[in-house]
Amino acid sequence: MWCACCVNEAPAEEVVTAVPAPPDAKEEETMELRAAFVQEPAKPLKTEESSMPEVEAKAETPEIKVVPAPPPPAPPAPPAPKQTDSALSVRQPAESYVVKVSKEGGKLGGGLDPSQEDCCVVRRVDLGGVLDKKGVRVYDRVLKVNGEAKKSAELVRRIKEANDLELYMERPKIKEVLMKKDGKKVGLRLNSDDECLGLIVKEVTGGVAADMPKGTFEPKDRIVEINGQSLKAADMLKRISEWDKISLTVCSYSL
Repeated sequence: MWCACCVNEAPAEEVVTAVPAPPDAKEEETMELRAAFVQEPAKPLKTEESSMPEVEAKAETPEIKVVPAPPPPAPPAPPAPKQTDSALSVRQPAESYVVKVSKEGGKLGGGLDPSQEDCCVVRRVDLGGVLDKKGVRVYDRVLKVNGEAKKSAELVRRIKEANDLELYMERPKIKEVLMKKDGKKVGLRLNSDDECLGLIVKEVTGGVAADMPKGTFEPKDRIVEINGQSLKAADMLKRISEWDKISLTVCSYSL
């Protein structure tokens, strides 16, 4: 058995408080010396170069010269035309005109050729007659009568029936064609109706006509004279066939 009174009391524990030691005088002096020798970072020195204003460098754009492409080569020259004694010249250009006429004693003073249904041609102009006074010529074509275009036979009928007329006329292009056959054929197919004024060209088939400049002979052209003479169709055909060198007067209309 034991009791609390028999237990020895333990000595009271000491409370120790840590008090920082005062700094050593030498150590404090060393720290002060170190602080004195700490240098501030050096500031950059200003130079002439740094004081100059900044200039932005710009790259120069190279100059571009546009050189035109060389022109394409010229096409080869066409072959020279065949040298012949044949020739073409235009004696009179084509033109259109209008005349207003009144018959004198029921007559116009002229005659018409309606043998081609689409080409009514003046075949005769009487000296001093109505047509002559208005400047109408042989080989001129009647296009309209009083503003209406009709077939040749109908134009002739209207001209006969009316006394006062407004005639729309076409003056043909007149060509002078010199042909030298030199043993060749003429190369033309012609209409040889004696009722027709002159010979009507139907087609160029070859021969000398094909060697002539383009447009010398066109379909529906009229050969109206040979060597300056107006003859019947049969006589004109004979001379064209037999003669070696001929001069043809040809009328072209806008057909």
